Amino acid sequence: MQIVSCLIVDDDTTFVQELSTQLEKLAFIKIVGSCKTYSETVMALKSTSINLIFLDINLESSEGLNGFDLLRQFPHLPPVVIVTNTPDYAVESYAIGIAKDFLVKPFDLRRLVLAINRAIDTDIESGQLIDAKNIFLKMGRKFQRFCIDEIDYFEGYGIYAKVITQDGITHVINDSLTELEAMLEEKKFMRVHKSYIINLNKLTGFDHNKLYLKNVSVPIGSSYKGRLDRLLRLFDNEVENSYS
Repeated sequence: MQIVSCLIVDDDTTFVQELSTQLEKLAFIKIVGSCKTYSETVMALKSTSINLIFLDINLESSEGLNGFDLLRQFPHLPPVVIVTNTPDYAVESYAIGIAKDFLVKPFDLRRLVLAINRAIDTDIESGQLIDAKNIFLKMGRKFQRFCIDEIDYFEGYGIYAKVITQDGITHVINDSLTELEAMLEEKKFMRVHKSYIINLNKLTGFDHNKLYLKNVSVPIGSSYKGRLDRLLRLFDNEVENSYS
């Protein structure tokens, strides 16, 4: 998934800071700016590449214009999530029909993530997000992006797991190996032991008991050998031929 550039439009500086703090927990979100007034917002839209807007209805404007006027005058805006203290604005918001979601302040991170899902058509669920090239995993209270091709293997770490990347760095994430296995089932990863999931593209060698990834050896669990049956039969045939 590409990084999502978002603009916050709100004249309440305290709320802007609170929302920014929440968004910073999502590694795929990049805050490109915040605007207090209608005119500042129009300028930002014309000068900045924006994928998502968090829009308050009440804005500072010498002409008396507000967030609804912005929606009406710019019908081809990037996806918009309305954020407001006034639930009564919901009827007019849905009547205009441009905003993807409507949030009443205050709201928690779970509700915010749901709004982002609706706005940019993603599906963030239990702390993960994955596409063809990247996977977003939760580390503590923040989502972190990992390039799939740079991951060597995952190792169990109690109820959590470790991500070991090709540069040798280890990251502890909130997910268990079982959760990762379900998430990675369509990728080039395989669980080969109760404590290990490997990137098959990083496999450099094997014998009947271990798999080798560069200078690291990973044991093959007896209950997982069936998944590697074709590979291990190839090894057995080579051993038999060497003694024939």
